[in-house]
Amino acid sequence: MRFTTIIADSDVSSRVEMRSLISNYPEFDVVGECEDGDDAIRMVKALRPLLLFMDVHIPKMDGISVLRALPPESVPLTVFVTSDPAHAVDAFEVHAADYVLKPFDKVRFIKALEWAKIRLGQDHAADHDRTRRQPEEVDETASLGQMNRIMIKSNGRVNLLRVSDIDWIEASGNYLRLHVGDKVHMIRETMSNMEKRLNSDQFMRIHRSTIVNIDRIKEMQPWFHGEYEVHLHNGKRLSMSRGYKDKLNGLLKK
Repeated sequence: MRFTTIIADSDVSSRVEMRSLISNYPEFDVVGECEDGDDAIRMVKALRPLLLFMDVHIPKMDGISVLRALPPESVPLTVFVTSDPAHAVDAFEVHAADYVLKPFDKVRFIKALEWAKIRLGQDHAADHDRTRRQPEEVDETASLGQMNRIMIKSNGRVNLLRVSDIDWIEASGNYLRLHVGDKVHMIRETMSNMEKRLNSDQFMRIHRSTIVNIDRIKEMQPWFHGEYEVHLHNGKRLSMSRGYKDKLNGLLKK
């Protein structure tokens, strides 16, 4: 498995240093470099890399805005490499894998690279396992979208959860967290597989890491950079990427 990688940084010396360190890992393949936000968006859309190293402060469009502007399905695993510590919270809100401060040393950068390798490797292994699984082998989520219940395994016991009772779903590494009232259930599954198996008239993906039961939505309010805040009846507030807004509006009008 080769992990295609892009470096987006206006500082040539930083790009050279990162490329040099990455070259020590043959499984990573640097397929492109760019120095501003507009080019980063174009390059990601064209090359569809698995990994992106990017400075927060790049010309034309900052790194946070780059991720928010990309279609959710094309956002790569992202490691921010920057001299500004002030945007770490913003970075993790857009699901960055790591936040490396400049000037970085070899040990720190390699640590970020190793973490990215683990994350990407786990995703690949999970996808491969699901691909080779025989049809008669059923896991906890195999019948979502066809059945009204899902099996939840906990402490050696199996409970049946009605899918319609789920308020919202969030990604958590290789697992999903199913929020049902004040309870949270964990299952091993990807967001893309979960989205395919859920009833599209009742559940909708509003973010690369969030699926919501539209019956639980109370209202939507404008937020930053064309995004929206989705307010649920239980008081929970979720972030909705702007790319999902029109689809959700269509569902709510049905």
